[in-house]
Order: sequence, then structure tokens, then C-alpha cells
Amino acid sequence: MNMKKSFVYFCIFWMFSGFPVLAQKQYIWKPRNYVPVIHSNVLNGDTVYLSFEDKRIIPSNSKVSCSSEELIDFIRSQVQIAYPKTVFLNDDNRLLNINQHDKIVINIEIRNYSAIFSSMTWTGSTTFETSVYQKLSGVEFGHKKESSYYSYEGNFLGFKTAKKCLSQSYVAAFEDMCSFIDGECAAIKTKISQIKNLQEIPSLSPMGSNSAREKLVAPEILARISVSNSLKELSPKDIYKKYNNAVFLIYTNNGEQIAQGSGFIVSNDGIAVSNYHVFKDTYKGLEIVKFPNGETYKIKEVYGFSEKYDYIVFKLDGYSFDYIPVHIGDIEIGDEVFAIGSPRGLVNTISNGLISQHHDGFIYQISVPIDHGSSGGALINKYGEVIGITSGGIDTSQANLNFAYDIKAIFSRSYND
Repeated sequence: MNMKKSFVYFCIFWMFSGFPVLAQKQYIWKPRNYVPVIHSNVLNGDTVYLSFEDKRIIPSNSKVSCSSEELIDFIRSQVQIAYPKTVFLNDDNRLLNINQHDKIVINIEIRNYSAIFSSMTWTGSTTFETSVYQKLSGVEFGHKKESSYYSYEGNFLGFKTAKKCLSQSYVAAFEDMCSFIDGECAAIKTKISQIKNLQEIPSLSPMGSNSAREKLVAPEILARISVSNSLKELSPKDIYKKYNNAVFLIYTNNGEQIAQGSGFIVSNDGIAVSNYHVFKDTYKGLEIVKFPNGETYKIKEVYGFSEKYDYIVFKLDGYSFDYIPVHIGDIEIGDEVFAIGSPRGLVNTISNGLISQHHDGFIYQISVPIDHGSSGGALINKYGEVIGITSGGIDTSQANLNFAYDIKAIFSRSYND
């Protein structure tokens, strides 16, 4: 009799266990209804593009009682419940419209959602990969995050236990996803707001473009720049000691990526010069000007720029700066020159060479070693005067072919093509 009872109990356990031999597969049910936490503080009154993609790989032997469409519709409805004050636009064809978005976009990829039975234990697992972003002037702001959660329980109530585990993993992943959306949307909205309130610096086309853009520096600004015509030669040591604190690193920012270049001061009140390509597609207000002593400044005003001659003239938000005087006289091929800049971020490196050639369009060819990060640095003659702006070189050449723009381009009121 005891054996019969044991057999009956075994059969009952077998039935309620979800048939463990046959259960070595994925089981997928519709998520259980629950009331999501309300997340309305960030996306209050906003319009948001919302899209879903089911990226799961479901084995053929899986038992699926909830289709992909049903799962997506359910999650979409719960997102709408979580953000009741947000207008969501369905955008499951987002790839066709991605370049047109001027609002926040939320894309949710379903990477995993299933229950699996193994070793007398049910495992419910849910994974969402959520991307939150917004575009401004072709620049994309935002990030993505994977929310992955698991729930484990012994097989006491068969499929009922399985559905409970699956539901627990879903709720945890959903709430983590919403927390990420909250934080990322807040960060994006803050960044976009800051950028829209800043003055955007016009973008610079690649050097050699025929569609030049420029703003000439006003005569009253040019008059404030220190001009020199010294006859006293200085040693390289003296040049560096005297003008090291007049050359700076500059970090520019397009809201997504940071670039590094160099610049230098040409007046006591903080008029500065750099290459305009250092500022390509960046925004005024996001830059950091850093001097060797660690002091940092922002740009107060842009006085002028030239796409063709690759310069920008601006005022630092400060006063009483060390500066390098400017020489606008004749320069001859073979003259010794020195460069101070920050190649590869190596702060205020000095190097020397010769004026190798003087090309049309205010371009000096120089044998002075420079590198990426030197752009915008000072090219100085042996009298300690700035004669040019180091601009770049030919990376593939072994002949040390580097170039600088003649500082006289800034003072020219009529450019000859």
C-alpha cells in the first residue's frame, strides 16, 4: 500500500512539475499584469518616438503561448502606463526616419524573455537593451543600457512557479529600464538645453574647400594685438621661458566627442588665436582652455575666423595674460623658427626647424616637427615673435612635411585667391 501511495505521489508531482523531462526548453507566457511605478517627472508633456525590436532567438522546440506582437504590445502599454504624461509616437519603422528625429527616441530591444526548467529549478529571465537618444544638428546624444534579470525557484507548483519566476524577472528588468530612461532623458534634455542656449560656432569645411566662410577681425580688435619688429635674437631656452605661459591646450566639444588642439595669447587682455579646424562642428561654451599652470578659461567672444586660412580669433574670459607679440614683416625661406604647442596632448612642447617654402595663400612649409594636437600652436621666429599658426602635416610622408598659416592672414583686409 505504501508503494502505491508513493507511486501516486510521484505521478502527482510529475504532473505539477511541468513534465521535467519534456521541459528542457523555453516556455514563454504573456507577462502577468502589474501596475508599473509612475515615472512622469522627466518626460512631462514631452513627445517621444518609441520603437520595439524583438531580437530573441527562440529554439524550435520552445512552447510559446505569447507571440512577439503580443509581447511588444504589452510592453508598449506598460511604458505608456509608466509615463502617463508623455505622448508616445509609434516608430517601429525608425530606420526610415532616424535622420529626421528632433525629439527623444527610445528604442527597446527584447533580447530575452523566457522560463527554463533545469535541475528541479525554474529560471525566469528577461533582458531589455534600451537606447535613448536625441539628435541636434546631426550630432546624436544618448546611450544604451542592457537590463538583464533572473529569478530562480524550486519546482513546487510546476508551471505556476515558472510563470512567477518569469514575471519577477520581467518586473525587475522593466523597472531598471525605466530608471535608465529617466536618468538618460534628464541628461539629454539638460545637454540639449545648454547647447541651444549657447552660440554655435559655424562649422569649418576641410582645408581647400572652394566655399570659404569667414568673418574678418574688426580693425579695433586688430589694434589691440601686440605687434613687434625686434632685432634682438633669443635663444630657444629664452623663447620657451618667456612665452610658455602664453600657449595653451584647448579641448573642444561637439556634445559627444572631445578634440584637442593648441592656441596662444597675443594681447595682455586675452585675445587668442588658434586654427579654426580645431573648432570644427563644436559649440562655444563647451570648450576648455587650459594653461600649463592648470588655470582654465572659457571663450568670451569670437572676433573672427576664416575657413580658407584656417584661423580663429577670440577673447578669453579673463584679464592680464602673458602674451606673444606678433610679427607681420617679411619672412625668408631658410629662417629658423620654433613651434610651441601640445602634440598628442604633451603640454607645450617646443621644437625647431626652418621655413622650407612659402606657398601661395599665406602658407608656410616648415621642417619643424609637429603632430596631432599641435594644431593652433604658435610658430615663433628667432626674435620671439609669432609669425604663424601651426596647422598640420602630411602623415604619410617621411620627409617632415609640415605647414603653418602666416599670421598676416588675420591682418589682411582683402584676401587674394
